[in-house]
Amino acid sequence: MIHDQGEKTASQSGEFVAKCDALGRTNLNGTIHTAEVRQRPLANSRSLTQTAFITRRSETWQHLDAFLARIERRGIRALSPDEVAEFGRLYRATTSDLAYAQGRGFDRALLEYLNRCVARAHAQVYARAPESGTQRIAGFYSRVFPEEFRRTRSLAKTLRNGGFSTSVDRDFEAVIDGCAAPRTASPGTWITSDMRTAYLALHRLGYAHSIEAWREGSLAGGLYGVRLGGVFFGESMFSAVRDGSKVALAHLVALCLRNSIAVIDCQLYSRHLGSLGARTIPRSQFQRLLREQTSLPPAPLV
Repeated sequence: MIHDQGEKTASQSGEFVAKCDALGRTNLNGTIHTAEVRQRPLANSRSLTQTAFITRRSETWQHLDAFLARIERRGIRALSPDEVAEFGRLYRATTSDLAYAQGRGFDRALLEYLNRCVARAHAQVYARAPESGTQRIAGFYSRVFPEEFRRTRSLAKTLRNGGFSTSVDRDFEAVIDGCAAPRTASPGTWITSDMRTAYLALHRLGYAHSIEAWREGSLAGGLYGVRLGGVFFGESMFSAVRDGSKVALAHLVALCLRNSIAVIDCQLYSRHLGSLGARTIPRSQFQRLLREQTSLPPAPLV
């Protein structure tokens, strides 16, 4: 990890970028460790200085950079499924860090470095292999088919005895704000004020919905997304207490079964979603699902 002493000048930030680039390509010697990088908790993250931000977050960027160097050198097949999931986590975290750094007005050199990392990762996530027309990283794109949802023994116990209740569209604003709040793994968020405004407008129009999980009268977790016909496009979820997001997801699955929603689009794959039954499907199959399922008018979730 790069330790920074004092606020950086533009030239010092440039030196930091050069060091980060070099470390990302050499410090792991071509070996990617799938164990998640453990960062120190980000107390008062909304007021982090650039010095503290770099000190606490640079290890994540270096690991992402190392993943990218390996993919660009050896191809995506070099990654195991667990490494794909870890790559996705690092990509999301660095995207949030970029948004945070932009919002705080940090040095241009640092912003350019983070933007370059995110752009390189984005290109790997969303690029298509021309010979097959499928995503280059097939494991990123996960879907939950409601009838395949895996209600584990521990989740079933939580649903029975955890003291949770659930609701739909009761407090959309609180859910999206919970999803946008800083987390231990990253102080930033991809849910900008403009995106928040857009989702609130979609909610008023009947397209965007929230699922809330409550315990003892307080919001314990939730998720939100956009319903188009028979597809629910999950956007984000959060937990204020343990298992809050899992309870919300289980309720969404029940709503999908009741409302003839064929698939939940989970976007980027994670081990957490995989444990609940999410799986990947070919791009051609997903496009066919979209053609078949998204032509219906907006409808409430009941």
